[in-house]
Amino acid sequence: MKVFATRVLPLKGLNKLAAAGCIVKQHSEKRELSQQELIDLCQDQDFLLSIGPIKIDADFLKHCSHLKGIALMSVGYDNVDIPAATKYNIPISNTPNVLSEATSDIAFLLMLAVSRKAFYMN
Repeated sequence: MKVFATRVLPLKGLNKLAAAGCIVKQHSEKRELSQQELIDLCQDQDFLLSIGPIKIDADFLKHCSHLKGIALMSVGYDNVDIPAATKYNIPISNTPNVLSEATSDIAFLLMLAVSRKAFYMN
């Protein structure tokens, strides 16, 4: 299976993909891909690993309807047109619960700051 990653992956992840028989192509430049560049790069790929604020809209899915799946390295599906993905039978996955603990820590920190007037008149 040929996989395209929109950013450079950690070596540990690359090794796991290689062990599973995947051939990984990575976008290594320090800039975001344009929509057309992403479409062009995914034409000969089987799977997309989307890292970062990449917009996966109906136009992208129409041009890349051959993809067997799209994995998001994010918690939500905000950047994906889910009805269009469903129309083309492309499964979309994400990484749920990754930020749950950090979010609850910050919420508790903010409650403590308010109750103790930590930032009062700062």
